[in-house]
Amino acid sequence: MQHTQDYLDRLGITELNPMQQDVLTQRDAHRDLILLSPTGSGKTLAFTLLMLTNHPLGSSKTISHLVVAPTRELAAQIDAVIKRLQTGFRVICLHGGKSTRMEREDLKRNAQIIVATPGRLCYHIEHSADLLAELQVLVIDEFDKCLELGFEEQLGQILTASNAAAQHVLTSATNLDPMPSFLPLKDTKTLNYLDDTAVQPSHQTYSIEAPSSLKLEMLFKLLCRIGNERVLVFCNHRDTTDHVASLLERKGIRAQIYHGGMEQWERQLALTKLRNGTVEILITTDLAARGLDVEGVHHVVHYQWPVKVEDYLHRNGRSGRHGEVGSIYGFIEKPGTAPEFFKEAATPLSLDAYYPVPQLPAFCTLRINAGKKQKINKIDIVGFFLKQDGAQKDDLGMIAVGTDEAFVAVRRGLANQWANPVNDARIKKAKVRIRLV
Repeated sequence: MQHTQDYLDRLGITELNPMQQDVLTQRDAHRDLILLSPTGSGKTLAFTLLMLTNHPLGSSKTISHLVVAPTRELAAQIDAVIKRLQTGFRVICLHGGKSTRMEREDLKRNAQIIVATPGRLCYHIEHSADLLAELQVLVIDEFDKCLELGFEEQLGQILTASNAAAQHVLTSATNLDPMPSFLPLKDTKTLNYLDDTAVQPSHQTYSIEAPSSLKLEMLFKLLCRIGNERVLVFCNHRDTTDHVASLLERKGIRAQIYHGGMEQWERQLALTKLRNGTVEILITTDLAARGLDVEGVHHVVHYQWPVKVEDYLHRNGRSGRHGEVGSIYGFIEKPGTAPEFFKEAATPLSLDAYYPVPQLPAFCTLRINAGKKQKINKIDIVGFFLKQDGAQKDDLGMIAVGTDEAFVAVRRGLANQWANPVNDARIKKAKVRIRLV
């Protein structure tokens, strides 16, 4: 298990939780596995360690490990976790919103691990029928969501194209009974942690009475009461997120929207700004209810109620993670109208006091139009900014370097001074433009 400990050290984790330990203890490379565990309980790490332990990566340059996820955001999250483990093997993430031509070029460079959404993976299978011919393990993460989003046909195509001898691992935060008949499961082992309190996220739940005419005002007061902490505000519709964010802006609260109607780069930028602390409030649809793992999200607000209890649980699972305690808030427009799944544990919360408008975050985000392809790394970026007049190390925050771009959190008072929209700054040998985003 030395490799497992090495992986945990790279993630900064001292020990596995009971569910993760059970997954590794009961591993059997010749049996398929169904893992049922709550949102936020660490399923991604569990199945990643399982597939690497049961099927160690060898010298083969063919695809041996595949993870299928229902959304781009979840695929990107899984990809990031695997890359942080530093396996030494090539990992490729395939999903919509990216160039198919660039993905095809990446696949020619001999990846051993693929993380993909169903539709995009089927596109590549159609262009390369033997893509999954030597697959050792296939993980379908959030399997219930894959079916809910209508990916049954694509999953069938993926299973047909993959090596029949591959081990199948299915994960879900809800129990599907019976399992769909098209799945070629064999000698299946099921681990069910859905009712295990040891792996449940920890939450305090509050109810806020607000008639529809005062609902937005009460949301404003709640956000003022919370102050400068990370908050996810869930709405049911894209138009609502835009409307709520716009009205909050007029009241002096800057919030970021996040929904499926945005371009992929816009969505990625929104998450980057939430992670680096230059945005603290995300007004979102259920797109953020799965696959979003942002450190320090302590508050989840149900501005509008989801239709299904599963979506309620997935929303709440964005907070109270990694041993922290999250706060859940729900708006009740009329007495007795809260959904059944919310009524039991909610504590009434009064917002009658005065709360000052939260200050803007201390940092802003700058975008640099160059990244790994231009051989630029975090050290290069730090060195560039520390050469600016009066710059100190604590004027820089989180730095994220992508393929063709990088994002840098910088102190708000210096952002305009350091922005350079003209292509005449140089980092290493690359001419770059730096702009505030």
